Amino acid sequence: MIKRMAIILFALVLIPLSVPVSAADQTLSKMAIHEGLEQISKPMKEKFITTYAAFPASAEKNVETGVQASTDIRVQMTAKADSIGTQAFFCFTDSNGWLNNPDCTTNRSTIYRTKNVELRVGYWNGKQYGWGRLIAGDTVYFQVDLNGDRRVDIGSMCMLCDPGTYTNAYPTSSSSKVAFRVCGANRYSDPLTCTPWW
Repeated sequence: MIKRMAIILFALVLIPLSVPVSAADQTLSKMAIHEGLEQISKPMKEKFITTYAAFPASAEKNVETGVQASTDIRVQMTAKADSIGTQAFFCFTDSNGWLNNPDCTTNRSTIYRTKNVELRVGYWNGKQYGWGRLIAGDTVYFQVDLNGDRRVDIGSMCMLCDPGTYTNAYPTSSSSKVAFRVCGANRYSDPLTCTPWW
């Protein structure tokens, strides 16, 4: 059994990426993922999802892992795509608006698809949400721009995941400033590819 969970923060999630992603960003992303995985002990190499925000300079240092961590980070269990169509049992939104389980949604559709990921939307309690779904590979990043600069402000990612895994979901907005995209890769062989912003 896992005695502790390490929260890994990557500088990559705060770096704006374009579609297609440049060779420099692909190299950086592979390095960031590889270095992050080295921080995880062998018994802990299980899939996990992290919801992240732009981290303040005052982020606290986790003494146990030595990793910079923000109190806004939540490590959550994954929702599997193969359970779509069944009733979700545990659905909630946190204080920042994140829906823990996209399987709770209805009227789902795929907005964009790459070889590794999908950008999906659906409705829960009358509100539309967007999220990422992993198709191939083992890493998916759901990125949210809140201010219109098409840079990542917040997001959700899953590493060491099986195809079919979802990220957490974030509510859509009528504002043209808010946009979503999803990036994904196989951490050892594929370059990072992203959907367009939506």
